[in-house]
Amino acid sequence: MERLITAIVLALAIGSAGNAFATEVYRWTDDEGQVHYTSTPPSGRDITVIKVTDGGGSPASSSSDAAVEDEAVAQRRQHCETARHNLELLEDERIETFLDADGATVRFDADERAALLAETQAQVQYFCR
Repeated sequence: MERLITAIVLALAIGSAGNAFATEVYRWTDDEGQVHYTSTPPSGRDITVIKVTDGGGSPASSSSDAAVEDEAVAQRRQHCETARHNLELLEDERIETFLDADGATVRFDADERAALLAETQAQVQYFCR
């Protein structure tokens, strides 16, 4: 189940990305053994930093600063749209199953869904500002 949550959280975090944008996701385990993925590191916990990039090529070296900035704005807009779409899906309680990155069906319990909702809301706030 941890692998499925990882795949979904990373898919939510990066949406449909490109390489001019990178972010970090922090993986940590609470006292009950529950694995969490957050955009901010918790204090007093062992964490694993996961670098998330969009997988595209780097901008051409001849690009001007304005062109690079335009690309970053476009990617941020795409991340925003993806995060909003994911939020709509997670908020729709009629949807009971989701597909992970491998196409397998996943069903979340209430706590897992609430955690994904909170993370996705944070992504909307970050990318859509």
